[in-house]
Amino acid sequence: MNPFAFRRFHLLTIIFCWAGAAVHGVVAEDHIPAALTKSGFGKVTTGEVLNVWQAMGNNFTSTEERWPMCDVTIQDGKLAVLVRRLAYPETQEWRPQKVSFNTDMTHINKRFKEPTHMMRLGEDWLCAYAYGEFGNRCWLFSNAGKTKALLTKKEIVTLATMQGRYFATTYDSEKYAFDFSELVPGRNPELKPLNVFQISKSGLLRILPSPDKETLFLIEQNKLTRWNVTTNTSIAMCVPDECFAYLASDAHSSCEAEGRFWIGGPGFVCSIDPTAADLALQIFVPKDWLRGAK
Repeated sequence: MNPFAFRRFHLLTIIFCWAGAAVHGVVAEDHIPAALTKSGFGKVTTGEVLNVWQAMGNNFTSTEERWPMCDVTIQDGKLAVLVRRLAYPETQEWRPQKVSFNTDMTHINKRFKEPTHMMRLGEDWLCAYAYGEFGNRCWLFSNAGKTKALLTKKEIVTLATMQGRYFATTYDSEKYAFDFSELVPGRNPELKPLNVFQISKSGLLRILPSPDKETLFLIEQNKLTRWNVTTNTSIAMCVPDECFAYLASDAHSSCEAEGRFWIGGPGFVCSIDPTAADLALQIFVPKDWLRGAK
C-alpha cells in the first residue's frame, strides 16, 4: 500500500471534523492575520480538531464533495493565501507535463504510461513513475527523449529545483526509509543522498514549494526543517502537537512571513512560531467551506 494513502484518509476525516466543530460553535475567535481574514478563514484549535476527529471515527468522504486547496505564498513582503476550488482532488505527487517525446514506459511496467513527476533540467527532463507497490522508477531523459539514464528504483515523493541544483525525496519500501537526495549530473548521473536529512523509519519526507529562492522546507510527520541552500544551514523543529502529523501528510506549500512558518494544504493553513517554547501551532480553515460550500 502507498505510504501516503493512509494519511490522506486521515486528513479528509479531519476536514469534516472541522465542519462539525464550526456547526457547534467551537471555532476560536482569536486574532487572525490579514491575509487569512481577507480570504475568509476561521481559526480552530488543535484540541478541537482532534476531539471531533476521534468522535467521528473512521468515516470516508463522499466522492461528490471536494475540498479547497489552500496555498500560502508571499506578496509585497507579506503573507498571502490562494484558495483554489478544485474539480478533483489534487496532490503534490501528480503533476504530469506534456513533452515532445514519448514518456510511455509500459514495456517495463504496464502502469508506466505517464510520469507522476516531471522536472526540467536544462535541456533534459527528470521523469519519475511513482506507483507505490505497483512499481517505481526515475529516469533522466535527453531533450529529444533519445537516451535515458535510470537514477533509482525507489519511489519519488517530491522534486524541487533551487539555485541551479535539483533535489528529490525518495521512499524505500524495503527499508521503510525516506531520503533527501541531490541529482549529480554528468556522464553517469546519480541521485546522491544528503544524509543530514535521512529519515530511517517509516514516516514521511517531502519538499514543500516555497517562494523564497534560497530556502527549502522539508516536512516529516512531526518535524519541519528549514534549509538555506546558499549557506547550507538548517533549522529542524519537532512539533509536539499530535495534529501536525496528520496535516503534514498532505502539506502542499510553505513560506516564512510575519515571524512564523506557514504551511498550506487541502482545506487548511497552519502556522508555527519558531521562537515559542511549544512552537505554537495554529490552524485555519475557510469559513464558507466549513458551512458546506464546495
